[in-house]
Amino acid sequence: MNAQVAFLPTGSALQTACDLICNFGIPVFPCRPDKKPLTAHGFKDASHDLDGVELWWKENPNALVGVPTGLASKLLVIDIDVKNGAKGSDWYSENADRLHCGRVHKTHSGGWHLLYRMPEPGIRNSASKIAPGVDVRGEGGYLIWWPAHGFDAIGDLEDLALPPEWLLGLLTAVEKPTAKVKGNIGGPIIAGSRNESLTSLAGTMRRARASREEIEVALLAMNARCSPPLPESEVAGIARSVARYEPAADTQPEGRKLRLLTLDEFVQQPSRSYYVRGVIPCQSIVIVFGPPKGGKSFTVADLTMHAAHGLSWHGFNVARPVRVAYLVGEGTTGFKVRLRAWLEQHQNLDAIGEFRILPESLSLPDHVTEVIEALQTFKPDIIVTDTLNAYFGGGDEDKTADMTRFCGALRAVRDQVECSIVVIHHTGHGDQTRERGSIVLRASADVLIQVAKDAGGSGNVGFQVVNARDMEEMTEPLALRLRAVETSWIDEDGHPETSCVVEGSDAPVTLTGRSKPLGSAQSVVLELVRMLALQGSPNAQGEVLVARSDVAAIATKERGVSRQSVSSAWQALAGRKFLRLIEPGTVALKVKK
Repeated sequence: MNAQVAFLPTGSALQTACDLICNFGIPVFPCRPDKKPLTAHGFKDASHDLDGVELWWKENPNALVGVPTGLASKLLVIDIDVKNGAKGSDWYSENADRLHCGRVHKTHSGGWHLLYRMPEPGIRNSASKIAPGVDVRGEGGYLIWWPAHGFDAIGDLEDLALPPEWLLGLLTAVEKPTAKVKGNIGGPIIAGSRNESLTSLAGTMRRARASREEIEVALLAMNARCSPPLPESEVAGIARSVARYEPAADTQPEGRKLRLLTLDEFVQQPSRSYYVRGVIPCQSIVIVFGPPKGGKSFTVADLTMHAAHGLSWHGFNVARPVRVAYLVGEGTTGFKVRLRAWLEQHQNLDAIGEFRILPESLSLPDHVTEVIEALQTFKPDIIVTDTLNAYFGGGDEDKTADMTRFCGALRAVRDQVECSIVVIHHTGHGDQTRERGSIVLRASADVLIQVAKDAGGSGNVGFQVVNARDMEEMTEPLALRLRAVETSWIDEDGHPETSCVVEGSDAPVTLTGRSKPLGSAQSVVLELVRMLALQGSPNAQGEVLVARSDVAAIATKERGVSRQSVSSAWQALAGRKFLRLIEPGTVALKVKK
C-alpha cells in the first residue's frame, strides 16, 4: 500500500493551477493524494475555466494539481522512475548532458519529470520501452504538477524545447502502430522497405550523436513492426554499420554562428532587476490593494515620486531615477494638491523627475493600442493605474472572462512598453485580506502588496508585500504615517490647500488578517529598540546591537512600563521576527540601508 504524502496547503496549489492557465494556457484538473483523478472522465475533464477550477479546489482542498500531457497542453514528459528499485536514474545519469531539457520537476517518489514541447502530431504513452524505469507521458496521459505541492522545479516553462533528435528517434521507434506520426513510422513496415526504414532511422539518430547501443534499441523496437521482422543479427548489423561513421557537424542558417562563451564572457553582472528593490521588480505586474481611505493612493504616489527622483523609499533602494507614467482615473484635483505637497516637502531636489500624468479614465482593454502608442513616446519604466475600476471598462470584476480581458491588456502594455505596471485596487466587501474580483488578477500578478490602516487603531498605515514570485515577501508590514500639511496654494476662500505627505513611523502596525496587534508593552519596547538602533552603526550583517538594559531603563522611567512587562516583551518580539535575541542582554535589529 502506498503511503499518504502531506502536501502544501490548497492556496499554493490553486495559485499554481491558475498561473498555469493564465500565463501558459495549460489546462488542469484535480487528483486525489494517490494521484488518481477526482473527476468523472479523468484528464479529459482538464479545464481552462478559472471559476470551475477554483470550485474544484474549494470542494477538494487537498487535491493535487493534474495536467494532461499531449496536444491538450502541448507537453511531452519523460518520467524517470526510481521507486521500488526502478532503474530510471541510471539512464538519466548516462544521458543527462545531452537531454537538453528546459524544465525538470522533482517528484514525490524521488524521481524526475523532464518536460518538453510536444512534437506534431503527437507521441503516445509508453512504459519502460525506452529503458527500464523510463516512461513516456504523451497523448492519453497526465502528470501531477509536483511544484504546486512544494517539490523543486528547475528551469522555466518559457524555455521548453522539442526533444533532441536522438531522443525523438527513440520515442517514435517505440510508438504503437496506431499512433499518428510523421510518415509511416507508426504503421507496419512491409518487405521491401524494411532495410531502408531501419537505416533511415539509424542515420537520423547517429547524426544526433546517438551511440550504437541506443540505435540498436530503437531499431529493434521498430523491427517489431516489420512484416515479417528481420533477424535480430541483421538489425544489430545495421546499427553497427551506421555507428561506424562520425556524426556530421551541425549546420546553421547563413549569418548565424553558435559560439561557446568563456566564464569571463558569460559571468557578467546581469542588468538591474528592480526599479525599487524589494517592491517593484522590472517588467512586472504589481497589485496594491486595500480598503477605501486606507492610504493606497498616497503611498503609491509617494513611492513612485521617490523612484522618479532616484530617492530610496523608507529603506528600499532606488538605484537610479526612473520614468513614471501615472494614470489618474479618479480624484485628479486631489492628486494635483498631493503632488504639490510632495514637491514642497522636497525642495532640495537637483532636478524635477521624469513623471508624467494621464488625467482621465478609460477602458484599457478597448483602448490598449492607443494607450501603448501614447506611452511609447515617453518610454516609462513604471506605469501606475489608479484605480483598476477606472480602467477596467465594461464588465464584471468577478467574472473570469472580463478580468482575463483586463489582465491581457495589462500584459500587452507591460510587454510592448517594456515596463512594470502598478495597479491600485480595492479589497472585497466581505474580505479585507485580499483584492476584490476574480482570482485571475491574483494569478496574473508578480507582486501583491496590502496597504491599510493599522488594525490596532493607531491611525498609521501598514505596507506589506504579502505575495511575490521571485522576491522575498515581507514578514511584517512597513509602518507609515500620513502627516497633514498646508501647501503654498490658496483656494478661492483664502485658505491654504492641504494634503498629506507620507513619513516613516517607528510604531509597529498590524494589517487585518496578517497577524495579531502587538500589546502596548511590546509596542513601546519595539519603538525604543528602533530609536536606539538609529544611534548605532550596523555590522557586516546589517544589524545594530542594542542593550536590553538601556531599553528597560527608558521604558520603566519614562513610559511607565513595568519591568516584568518589558521582560515578557522580548520573547514575543523575537518570535515574530521583529528582532533577534543575543545573550547576554543584547538584541540585534536589522537595519535597511
